[in-house]
Amino acid sequence: MDNNVAQYNVAVCFDDGIGTTKDFDKALQWYKKSENNGYNRATERLNELNKDSLLVYKEKKIENIPSSKQDMIKKWKLNHGLFLDGCIQPSREAIFDDNNDLRISLFKGEPIIYTNINDPNLYTNLLAFNTNNVHLNSDLKSSDICINFPVIKITYKGSLSESFSKFIFEEIYVQSNSDKKLHNLYGHIYADEFLAGGQLLIKDFNLATSKQVDILKFYLILAYNSAKNNNEIPFHNNSFDMLFLPRIETSSGLILNTPKKLYNWLYSLYQENIIDIISYNNSIFISQLKTISVDFISYLKNKPDDFYDQLEEESISQLKKLPAISISDNSNDKQPGVANYQEKLSLEEWIGNKEYFDLVRWINKFHFLQGLIICDSYIIENSKKIAVAFTGVPEVILSDKSYFEMINPITELENNLISNNIFSIKNIVTFPFIETTDNLINKDNIHIVVKCEHYEILINKNSIEPSMEFNDSVENALNSMTPFNDLQKLFNEYGHLFPLRIILGKSLKNIATNKFFGAFEKIDLKLPMSESLYSYLNNLGISYLLTQKGNVIKKDNLDEWIQNANPNKDPNKELEIIEMDEVISLYDILKLEQRRKIDIVLNNNNQDNYKIIMTGINKLKDLNNSNTQHYKRININPPLKDGNYEVFGSIIVAENNLRIDGFIKFGLYDVNGFSVIIDTSNNKNINISECYILWIIIGNPLRLSVYSPNNREFQVDHIKESITLNPNKSTYSVKTSFPLSQEYTVLINANFSMTDYEYNIIKLTGWSYNSIDIEIKSTYENPIIDLHICILHSDYKSLKIDSMQMDCLLDSFGYVLTEKNLNKDLFYKIDKFDDIKNVVEQSFMDNDVKELISKGNFSCI
Repeated sequence: MDNNVAQYNVAVCFDDGIGTTKDFDKALQWYKKSENNGYNRATERLNELNKDSLLVYKEKKIENIPSSKQDMIKKWKLNHGLFLDGCIQPSREAIFDDNNDLRISLFKGEPIIYTNINDPNLYTNLLAFNTNNVHLNSDLKSSDICINFPVIKITYKGSLSESFSKFIFEEIYVQSNSDKKLHNLYGHIYADEFLAGGQLLIKDFNLATSKQVDILKFYLILAYNSAKNNNEIPFHNNSFDMLFLPRIETSSGLILNTPKKLYNWLYSLYQENIIDIISYNNSIFISQLKTISVDFISYLKNKPDDFYDQLEEESISQLKKLPAISISDNSNDKQPGVANYQEKLSLEEWIGNKEYFDLVRWINKFHFLQGLIICDSYIIENSKKIAVAFTGVPEVILSDKSYFEMINPITELENNLISNNIFSIKNIVTFPFIETTDNLINKDNIHIVVKCEHYEILINKNSIEPSMEFNDSVENALNSMTPFNDLQKLFNEYGHLFPLRIILGKSLKNIATNKFFGAFEKIDLKLPMSESLYSYLNNLGISYLLTQKGNVIKKDNLDEWIQNANPNKDPNKELEIIEMDEVISLYDILKLEQRRKIDIVLNNNNQDNYKIIMTGINKLKDLNNSNTQHYKRININPPLKDGNYEVFGSIIVAENNLRIDGFIKFGLYDVNGFSVIIDTSNNKNINISECYILWIIIGNPLRLSVYSPNNREFQVDHIKESITLNPNKSTYSVKTSFPLSQEYTVLINANFSMTDYEYNIIKLTGWSYNSIDIEIKSTYENPIIDLHICILHSDYKSLKIDSMQMDCLLDSFGYVLTEKNLNKDLFYKIDKFDDIKNVVEQSFMDNDVKELISKGNFSCI
């Protein structure tokens, strides 16, 4: 066997734990040795690990650490000994100089787990120098789980410090010092390897249910992988307490009670290098170091007496040249805050379930947190923006199904959905913000699909929520003046679809154009292949199928392809998404209130449904008070899509904010604004330049593409009524198709020519169950007047003015229906065949109105 093959086999043993303990670091070392000797399979395996593994070391620049070696040595006292008195403290005096060989590298292994730390019942104290001292320091925190996240490895080897050298000289030539003095000055042990990173403690882990443990482990792996590799994955801020998860805190006492806080803390470790020493390795007892030093210079005692004057200087010089000696023994490792533990595990050993690592890898690889965008050309692709955050763990189910099926799409959209492995296509066309048409395609197109399922991933709709970025973007779009356009753009960026069921495996496809000869059926595939499949392929004229990468698989080679697609044969086989099912709209994952607001914006897709588009207020100080006929142009922003809208409003005296009885008419509508004619001949005492105009635009938001967020809760009814004027009549009744109620507001605008300046007064004088009375006084020559009436109903008492932080009462805009202007006599004239029951039961009817009806001896049908 070649040397490189043997090295590869050794790597596999460490990689899979065959005949030895699994050791990822050693596996990497042997793979690299095999690769360096030219073995291609080693290169392929390293590429797979670099691409897929969550635990593999990835090269990156080490930043945000002390700028010089001396700064790092000084910060963490790397040249000092360690004093063990129930906790770890640096010694008073340095043992080594601070200008020697300091080396820093990224830690290449996994996080390390210690179970049941600082348990007084274990009768062990690793942080005490005296092994008989098993009493734990009261400041130490006991915890079910302690996780060390090493970020960098530091080694420091230097020459003995002058202080320690003098201590040794005195030990030999002056007087023998006690071990107590040695330890007080220089500590009990010295380590030349250090791990810097962060430490987490998990409380009450042993009391958690298996489901709670699963959720916690999933979040830990996801947050660890995301932070370490700087992946853009959103984490929600819902408290772990809502899921009754064990408490997580850092060694400094910082509580990480949300996934977002957990991720932020890990990110600060791996990307910002906010770290501290979490492990002292390769330690040696200070007493051993003293013995080695004494033996090293004992020969100086044989020097002649005349050399004695130089003895101290020579001894110290020789001692400082003494290389540091350490013992590489992991049993001597010391972790700050960990006096004892029950078991030491790697992260992978502690997690136990390989599927968690697979799931986190698939989340990144297959973009599970991104929506699917349906482009104008019906091409479907993953969004580049994260739309979803997990609040629960997706379920992973092993599958071992192979089957053949045929699908016959009818529309162009269905055809492209199937081409993109989306087969649940019934209701997608009804999803909001999907710009599609039901273009028919060649009905003879038949999609032939061979699928080999390996994993089924189920995402509970209740276990996902909008990412913070997506949620904020939705809020911004809803609060804009052009919400429909902004929401359309938003969903075009974040995606329209989201699958709750995803199948991973391998698949083959082709499209046949043929008059189908029978009923569709799903054929389970078992080796050797059944004749029915070959019969279908022959009848459809299919001689080959294509992989997702476009490789050709001839039908005669299907048996071999299906056999090779089995993951049991090759666990490292690259999987693909072969089906997305239970597809929902991203709209469906939004909060209920957001969906309600979006529904208001969509206006039930009713092109005739009117809403309040915008409101405004304009001063009239530019008008000439000596005139009684005034013209003013009002520009609006943003511009509308077309001029199909209506404007209503009134004139308000600035001094007392009272609406004046003057005729005002609106017209000359276009996308940029409208014009106003004001007649003050009936109010000559009013200074028009000290007044202002209140106005409101109503129309269909979908047509106009503008919809202010300020007054969307109002229901708007628009009535067009042509009135034929009668010289002997001044009051006209206008019927409504719906019942009226107190607190409704009526606004009126008459459609006159904007070039005519006749004297006109139009005002509401009364109302009844389903009609309003309007008084019209006019010198208009045309006997027919077109009235535009806007009726607002809402629980609100005022309208918000756009672009200004102010509200205006509804009676400033028009006429509010009250008991005072109710035409009570009309109720006695209600025809007995009218729906009196409906009148009585309407919530808008107050007690006085019901009393009127009861006095008329009406009976409810």
